[in-house]
Amino acid sequence: MRTFFRWMTTPPQAYAVYAVLVIAIGSLSFLAGTLKPKKPPGAAPPAVSAPHN
Repeated sequence: MRTFFRWMTTPPQAYAVYAVLVIAIGSLSFLAGTLKPKKPPGAAPPAVSAPHN
């Protein structure tokens, strides 16, 4: 594990690891932003038209 971390942080590989992490974090945040929020099960839908007095 320590040798892999040392290999991963040397200059040529560090650029690739950084790019992969930036792409992965960007993809995950985009995916999380496109998810629809779940509504609570007991919530009734809003009324189509409210009475005007």
